[in-house]
Amino acid sequence: MTPEEWQMRCGTTLKAVDTAHGEVVRGKADTPIPARRPGRIHPVLIRAARRAIDILASLCGLLLLSPLLVAVGILIRSQGGGPALFLQERMGRGLRPFTIYKFRTMVPDADRMGGYVTVEGDQRITPLGRWLRHHKVDELPQLLNVLKGDMSLVGPRPEMRSYVELFRDEYEILLRDRPGITDPAALRFSQEEQLLAAFPEPEEEYVGRVLPEKLRLSLQYAGSRTIRSDLRVVIETVFKVSAGNSSDAPA
Repeated sequence: MTPEEWQMRCGTTLKAVDTAHGEVVRGKADTPIPARRPGRIHPVLIRAARRAIDILASLCGLLLLSPLLVAVGILIRSQGGGPALFLQERMGRGLRPFTIYKFRTMVPDADRMGGYVTVEGDQRITPLGRWLRHHKVDELPQLLNVLKGDMSLVGPRPEMRSYVELFRDEYEILLRDRPGITDPAALRFSQEEQLLAAFPEPEEEYVGRVLPEKLRLSLQYAGSRTIRSDLRVVIETVFKVSAGNSSDAPA
């Protein structure tokens, strides 16, 4: 499948890569942020309601999924050793760093064997890790991040410091709220690894075209989000994951 066909399946035209002397330069989301519509509920109360929902949902999720979480952790540990969890610094609310939790899907010390961007077929990914990634099970430990207050159920996916610095203006706006497990941009690019595998330089493609488009979508959603729309995003995410990510038209 060609990159152009992937773009059509994603339902978007990605911003072209800008280059100067062969190097990728800083991209732009290029989307004005819609003003929040005036409402009867004070924004502080809305944030409090979202936080209450996050706490309740993450706590219930961790309790209900605890047998699966334990089983996956044991399986990862039993295959080649190494820790069950992958810990990495990401940038959170107010551009403050935090440690994100994921199930480890790659061989130990994979960060020393290649770049940060992973694509379909990456040899560093373990056989179990491929299954975990396909079904998004590797993301479940982030319910701990939600419970702690590092993340929310719905919000822009948290990125590493280096990427945030490239798009600091956009992230200063987006990270006024907590980053999240899912949002419309994460849904749209749920098959990101397959998309990037179609390009010879995946990281260049991610920084130059994919990430700016994700930021555009996240900024667009941030200007009009409501608790009801957040609920729709969560439901769509659950259905998409349950379907095994077979379609690519929606973190």
